[in-house]
Amino acid sequence: MSDVLSQNEIDNLLTEMTSGRVDVEDVVSAKATKGDISSYDFRRPNRISKNQVRTLQTVHESFAEVFGYYLVSKLQTVVSITITSVDQLFYSEFILSVSNPSCLYIFDIEGTDGSGIMEISPQLALTIIERLLGGSARFRLNRER
Repeated sequence: MSDVLSQNEIDNLLTEMTSGRVDVEDVVSAKATKGDISSYDFRRPNRISKNQVRTLQTVHESFAEVFGYYLVSKLQTVVSITITSVDQLFYSEFILSVSNPSCLYIFDIEGTDGSGIMEISPQLALTIIERLLGGSARFRLNRER
């Protein structure tokens, strides 16, 4: 077997594992040896390639489109979501860039062992909540009052 699995092989393996015909521990112990495992330094993370960044851009654009449709159906109003940029940041830079107050949502990604984090501005979160509770959710700036 080569080092890289085809999509068909991955699908077959996942099917076997979810059905219980293959034990996850057997696959992990057969593949991972002491030399295969390496520690990851979060202070100096490995940068990902530009091709992977483009893939992430596509994933985010697809998410924005689906999330926009979801909000339109739930809020019964016009919604437009655009991706401004996809960048690589150190975790410390990300934490420092989060505004205070902020709405951070941590969620599990189905089909993986990973989690995701989504930041929504408090103004948008409050507008969504007001709209869900039946309000008009008219946007007003302090200077217009």
